[in-house]
Amino acid sequence: MSNTAKHKSKYIKEMKRLKQTSLEVQLIGENGNIFNLLGIVSKELKRKSFLNEADQLWKEVQENAKSYEEALAIIQEYVIII
Repeated sequence: MSNTAKHKSKYIKEMKRLKQTSLEVQLIGENGNIFNLLGIVSKELKRKSFLNEADQLWKEVQENAKSYEEALAIIQEYVIII
């Protein structure tokens, strides 16, 4: 199995873990820069006392996201995007 296939397999397994809070975050219409979106979500998580989740979100995106789409998928594990 190639490194890419191993990464995708590991990523899919990680995606199956449901970490999503019930927190809704308005991202539609925001600047789509991934760092901007992460900042908005992180701020909202912290504002609602999800401090550990905010830290985990940044760490998980930095360690696992290899594309914009993967980063968005990870964000969606933590919040409901509206």
